[in-house]
Amino acid sequence: MTAATLELELGSVEETELLGAQLAEVVERGDVIFLSGELGAGKTSLSRGFLRRFFADPELEVPSPSYLICLSYADDGPDGSPAGATADDAGGAKAAVSGRTLRPRGRARLPGVRVLHLDPYRLPEGRVAGLVDLQSAFETSVCLVEWPQRLGPQLCTPHSPQRVEVRLGGIGPQAAGRAATVTAVGPRWAPMLAEWVAAGRVTVELPPLPPPALPSGDGEGGNGESGDGAGGGGGEAGGGQAAARVVPPVPEGAGRRGMLQRCGRVGVVPREECEAARE
Repeated sequence: MTAATLELELGSVEETELLGAQLAEVVERGDVIFLSGELGAGKTSLSRGFLRRFFADPELEVPSPSYLICLSYADDGPDGSPAGATADDAGGAKAAVSGRTLRPRGRARLPGVRVLHLDPYRLPEGRVAGLVDLQSAFETSVCLVEWPQRLGPQLCTPHSPQRVEVRLGGIGPQAAGRAATVTAVGPRWAPMLAEWVAAGRVTVELPPLPPPALPSGDGEGGNGESGDGAGGGGGEAGGGQAAARVVPPVPEGAGRRGMLQRCGRVGVVPREECEAARE
């Protein structure tokens, strides 16, 4: 039986990202997505749309993993913490030695499920197995794999892992007539793909994203929303009350000149005291 194949025309980067977002809306823990195509074909653009949707973070920066080999995205760890420090946690993926764990601002569509974005292009075939425990990741995380042919026959066969494969044609962000070919391997994706083929398009509707998560209010920040009023710029502390201004005393012996100098600093000395000093 010939596997169903969906052919799509992607006229822009936005349409490529949309395809990624639609896939993010239907993935489950243990799903694997292979992304194939030449350099500049749009693999990372599709991944960007996927990750922004999955983590409800429309401004998430999604770099190419070409140099770090593996980027792990999670909503349960410190931003930018070294992946090597979180081996076998939250998703069971042994972190890549040269990778990083990144924390988006939003919450994962599947709580506690990590997304691994891999690109073993620079590695010899099969070498990525020494950096990432993909056998475990294919079961417990969601994996986006660019250049999957570099995984090697021990990790990838015509029948495993179960996956959806997206092959992109066209080069560069302005490539005209970029095409995407979507196929499925295994029963997980086959019924969904058959529905898309019958409709001639990916029939996944995208509901509005939830509002972004509020800062934790740990008092560290410059966003003006920290809990103790120390984070700059907000002008409000605890319960919405304006923070009281502390007026430093005028040193003894400063005299009238000292008072007038301090009056030149707005808000430092009460207005009535400044007026009295000028009389």
